[in-house]
Amino acid sequence: LKPVNGLPLSLGFDAGGSPAATIGQFMPNGQNRVLREIVTEPGTGAARFAAMVLEALLGEYRGFPVSEAWGDPSAFYGADRANGELAWMETVARALNINISPAPSNEPGLRHDAVRWYLGGLIDGKTPRYIVDPRCKKLIAGFVAHYHLTKQATGGNTDRLAVAKNSYS
Repeated sequence: LKPVNGLPLSLGFDAGGSPAATIGQFMPNGQNRVLREIVTEPGTGAARFAAMVLEALLGEYRGFPVSEAWGDPSAFYGADRANGELAWMETVARALNINISPAPSNEPGLRHDAVRWYLGGLIDGKTPRYIVDPRCKKLIAGFVAHYHLTKQATGGNTDRLAVAKNSYS
């Protein structure tokens, strides 16, 4: 998929075991288009990850403004504030010179409902709400087969769904 001139980019970030990002655009008709994924090896630090994202933004997407950027809420914690450290997501935001907001929720049910809505319908009876560039191999594989939910069996929460952590989560 090629970016549409005149439309800003939307970015999504996950720090996780293998940091990842998506670069997309929301079309005027409401369609969500994922143009690119950046998936790294386990242990990739915030600075190196940000350099990979910046390379894509200054290369393939040069001149496109970023309208919004969202990140995994858990990546905004863990910094030693007393020692002047930044959290992982704050480091990425500073390196890219953009504001990254924490996603409103990390609750699997809410996240899945939102994805299900995009995947489950058409805008005008023929236009899909969500399309993904075929180069986004990890994202597509996760949607097709590798992203799994499991039931938690700790603390009496046997009916609560959780994400089974793997390289696609």
